[in-house]
Amino acid sequence: MSFVPHVVRFKSKFSYPFFGPAITTKYRMEPEMLLDQLKQDKNRPRIQYKNNKYYCRYRNHKKGVDRDRNFQTREEAEKWRKMMIDKFGIIQSKGPNLMGGLIRATERKISALSPLKEYINYWLEYIDTIPRKPARSTISSLKHSLGYDLVNTPVEDINYKHLAQYMKQRSLSANKPSPSTLNIDLSSINRVIKEVNTIFEVTPDNDHLDKASRLLRKHGFISASGVKERRLESGDWKKLLKGLNMTKKDKSLRRKYTLMFRLYISTALRCSELLSLTWKSINFDASTLSVVILKQKGKHRGKLQTISMLDKTKRLFLMLRPDNYRLEDRIFHVTPSSMSSAFTKAAFSARLEGLTLHDLRTEGISRMLECGFSVPIVATFTGHKDLKTITNVYARLESQNILRKLQ
Repeated sequence: MSFVPHVVRFKSKFSYPFFGPAITTKYRMEPEMLLDQLKQDKNRPRIQYKNNKYYCRYRNHKKGVDRDRNFQTREEAEKWRKMMIDKFGIIQSKGPNLMGGLIRATERKISALSPLKEYINYWLEYIDTIPRKPARSTISSLKHSLGYDLVNTPVEDINYKHLAQYMKQRSLSANKPSPSTLNIDLSSINRVIKEVNTIFEVTPDNDHLDKASRLLRKHGFISASGVKERRLESGDWKKLLKGLNMTKKDKSLRRKYTLMFRLYISTALRCSELLSLTWKSINFDASTLSVVILKQKGKHRGKLQTISMLDKTKRLFLMLRPDNYRLEDRIFHVTPSSMSSAFTKAAFSARLEGLTLHDLRTEGISRMLECGFSVPIVATFTGHKDLKTITNVYARLESQNILRKLQ
């Protein structure tokens, strides 16, 4: 699967994501080399993949040029981008002078006396330069925290009182975050502090943050995510389809989402993995799927893995396959957030309480186990390397079966 870069806008006035502390010493005295590197790189403007086309927008505020175009292939987009850069020059910053901005970026320094806001802003910029991106929930949590008083506190001064006050303020916000959500906030803040300290070789005492976290958990401000046991009950599937009919008026769109939900159950893949599939990913003769593992940690993350495919899954994919298709075409032109939103709206319209899109994956795993497949065999269908998730589902099913027999 080819990687398509995306546009990221940075709020910071004097920082640039492609220059980190690792190059500070090397280029401190020779800023001209940074400009030469930028000219040779030609990664700006970025090329986006939108609506089955490659989109590129060239904006040069200094020369008053603002043009954009759509292309069928990435090669055409890169050729047009090179032509625009050769004609009008590299993109200049809309803010301060580029040369001055680069010099200030190389001199940037963070210490334990810096407010948490500087830590978070630097980290949000820095992650754009690393191969393995953090979870979206972590990024979203940190961006949300920038609107609270906690971020103005120097990192070395943050203690239990500051964190407890932040938790109280967050709990009063409109979306009413749960203790498990606040736990993500705290874990994200801890991660930023530790990673930025490592980058800038700051060695503060983080023991007080660990103690504060334990006390916040003891006092009920934060908690680990609970185990979800929600499954499709009798009549839930018909209610869900009824809710989908209420929220999606287009017939072809309803059919597509219905098949996607059914495939989510039958494959038991993660949402992002299912939606990233192309027709080349499916081997109908061998009944296998080639899936890029996106969520696992360690050496398996981001690697292509071949997993088995049920006959039911094969039939569903064949129902989706058009007469004229290319192997490199994506099967679903839907983002994970769009699929999740469609499911949430349908479930809400059908008044299905406590049912989330991810519960369909658990439903798929449960059905395989109920059919008599062992835990290792189920893993060949779902792509799990760590069998703990499947084992937990199996244990819950077994306990439920024992209770039914005793009753």
